[in-house]
Amino acid sequence: MEVAVKQSNKNKFGQYFTPKVVADFMIGLADISANSKILEPSCGEGVFLEILQQKGYNNLTAFEIDEDLATDFPFVRYESFVSANVNETFDLIIGNPPYIRWKNLEDELKQELSTNPIWNKYFNSLCDYLYIFILKSIELLNENGQLIFICPEYWMNTTHSISLRNYMVQHGYFEEIYHFNETPIFDKVTVSIVIFKFVKSKQKTDKIKVAKFYANQRLISETLENLQNQIPFKDAEYLHVTQFKTNERWLLQSDEVREELQKLETVCQKQNPTSLLALFDEEKTEFHTIGEICDIGNGLVSGLDKAFQVKRIKR
Repeated sequence: MEVAVKQSNKNKFGQYFTPKVVADFMIGLADISANSKILEPSCGEGVFLEILQQKGYNNLTAFEIDEDLATDFPFVRYESFVSANVNETFDLIIGNPPYIRWKNLEDELKQELSTNPIWNKYFNSLCDYLYIFILKSIELLNENGQLIFICPEYWMNTTHSISLRNYMVQHGYFEEIYHFNETPIFDKVTVSIVIFKFVKSKQKTDKIKVAKFYANQRLISETLENLQNQIPFKDAEYLHVTQFKTNERWLLQSDEVREELQKLETVCQKQNPTSLLALFDEEKTEFHTIGEICDIGNGLVSGLDKAFQVKRIKR
């Protein structure tokens, strides 16, 4: 289950569910045995659980906040994963976690976060509900355990998610990332989506396998298989990028592009910050703006649109 916006009581959590073909693909990314301990922290209708059982995985734990969902699975715990007391660790945590910006959260969820020690240690009211699902999941992984989530891409480069990104760098590495820019995976959801595989480990690999897909079309298994095997086809791009670092934005670009963007960002940084926020926050970076260098203004605006329309003349 994922949550995009604040909803009416009829659909309080704004539920959008993972297509079966996508869930099957994500499970196929996991490197696990039949006895592996698996957790789904927000199981929704249970599409991941159904496929996992079909594939012979039965050591399953799941959470779901909506008691009307996943009723065919007797092991589902109907409580919030955020506040749940989980006294075991897992080899694989997989799913489609909720994502809601703080301003769109239901009051009961805001209250839950305000008393949560993980939230208060790493996050604030500028952060997204998604962040605590990622971080708590990593805490619950065994060494070399895998986290495979599908979620929006924006947290990988926004300022207020830097605490989450730093935590991830310090506790493991990315093995694979699939980026979908124009692909309509969920109905009425238009944000860029990523599927990532993160491994909790003290050891790191040098490179991340990245596949990017730009087509505005529904995903099918053949497309996903081609992306996983990095087979060239229209609207697909493949990269192997260096592992991400702390205190930086994570850009799904080649190392050369990332290096050039970093140089540009460094040049744009103010050497002597003047804002009060920058003066009192040593980690706050202040940048020069275009307005400090150039004059910015509107061009001539005409209300007569017809003056700019050219009619085709038949000969």
